Amino acid sequence: VQALEAAAQLWQDAAQIIPSDWITVTRYGINATCDGFIAQGQTTFDPDDLTALVGDILQDPRQTLNGLDLSGYRVQRSPGNPTVTIDFRIDPDSPRQLVSLSSCEQMILLGSLRKTLLDNPELGIDTVRFSDRGEPIQL
Repeated sequence: VQALEAAAQLWQDAAQIIPSDWITVTRYGINATCDGFIAQGQTTFDPDDLTALVGDILQDPRQTLNGLDLSGYRVQRSPGNPTVTIDFRIDPDSPRQLVSLSSCEQMILLGSLRKTLLDNPELGIDTVRFSDRGEPIQL
């Protein structure tokens, strides 16, 4: 009981330091059979900083793909535009490239990002595009 009370107090304290204009979104990841998505928790962030949300998803250990080394990424969205483009930078020395990903690995990386961005209506996103150094990803 004490642990539950301490946890409740921690959440109350956290709510007081989170800016009021931040939003909470549900993050999605791949299910165990790699044929759909499941909610994996929630993240609170500044809605004007989609880069932080994408980074949070990419840094999740459940999203890690062995041999695919990202050196960076960029999130592009014009104000008021419902389309977001995530431009990946694959490390030139990465043992694997995006085109070598299996369909399940594509769902882990791209599908979870797309599902999270599209299934949180408060983000106002209706299209998610992916590119590799500015070139559209064709998998």
